Amino acid sequence: FAGTPRAAGSGPIRVEAQEAFWQDSPPTFTFQGGVRAWRGANLLVAGQVQGNEQLGELAASGLVQTVWVPEEVQAQPGDSDARGPVQVDADSLLYRQGTHEAIYSGSVRITQAGRRVMSEEARLELDANDRIKRLICTGKVRLEDPERDRRVSGESAVYDLAAGTIIVRGQPVVLEDPVRGRAQGSRLIYQLDDGTVCLLAAEDGTATEGATP
Repeated sequence: FAGTPRAAGSGPIRVEAQEAFWQDSPPTFTFQGGVRAWRGANLLVAGQVQGNEQLGELAASGLVQTVWVPEEVQAQPGDSDARGPVQVDADSLLYRQGTHEAIYSGSVRITQAGRRVMSEEARLELDANDRIKRLICTGKVRLEDPERDRRVSGESAVYDLAAGTIIVRGQPVVLEDPVRGRAQGSRLIYQLDDGTVCLLAAEDGTATEGATP
């Protein structure tokens, strides 16, 4: 598990499962049956987890769930209401150490502070130190903000934790808001901290009628 997002923090990485298998050549391992792997607040739950040290890959399947706490939330826990821990549920997960990315596939649901982003696939990009940078979502993207009863649909989305934004793109992007009604554009910018939404008609930054400033 070293080098994956599970390795963030300090102390040992702990793994529980019903069965575990190791193989020396090629160097691989398999945990299966109620797998739980965690270090601090960062958690991975799956039906099966397989690792290949030679390929630098870690694969999880069977109702995969991951929970991780961004570093800025750990540093300032009192200001974490708008950000908070990030939970990702999916059918499967593949982590590639060489490209510093993890790919969630199948019924992907990202939840943070009550907000939800659903898509068919989400690619988690990491920096050189394997810290979370952003999630790139593709395939029937939906953003839901239950607190404001607001819904957005599009073709793709970039969930940028460092910038504190979710940018949805599509032809069209559709915003449904109980106060402002329904509006369409090609790009929507959602601010994580205060829920501000800006809907744009084109990539050149032209605002569309019905945008939420």
